[in-house]
Amino acid sequence: VGGFTVSKTSDPASASEVQVGEVITYSVEVRHTGEADVLASFQDTLTEVLDDATYNGDAQASAGNVTFDDDSLTWNGNLAVGDIVTVTYSVTVTAEGDKKLLNVVLPDGGECIPAPDQNPDCKTTHNAVTPPGSPGSLLASTGMGAAAGPALAGLLILLIGSAIFVVSKRRRMTV
Repeated sequence: VGGFTVSKTSDPASASEVQVGEVITYSVEVRHTGEADVLASFQDTLTEVLDDATYNGDAQASAGNVTFDDDSLTWNGNLAVGDIVTVTYSVTVTAEGDKKLLNVVLPDGGECIPAPDQNPDCKTTHNAVTPPGSPGSLLASTGMGAAAGPALAGLLILLIGSAIFVVSKRRRMTV
């Protein structure tokens, strides 16, 4: 009887913070188990990734067939005894959604096992952060843009006050 296992990793590692514009590369390893050939497949659900990232259209498999449709990546292929297949693809972070990128792979009849990086459950998670002052940032801008208005208003008041003082001094001197 043949079987297969599936494990998932990501670069940067799961539980990392990622910045807008950063690329996350996912790798799914499918490993034959048992003593007979087997038809293996999995579905990698990107629903909770694509609200905060864009799929880069770069899925590759070392064997078998990989397709992307809507919000899921699907792989299937025949595994002979001892076969190991690696499927890789990437997304670019936009942070336009809830800023939590949860990626889950679901083996069809196979078993999910811990990955080499000890990611235990065929899931990866990343938190998207946005630079201060950028659209979607929870932090205020710390640049001069916010301080320029009050600074210019204060300078204008100072100049007007100085002009009034000079004019009133001249009037007193000429009377």
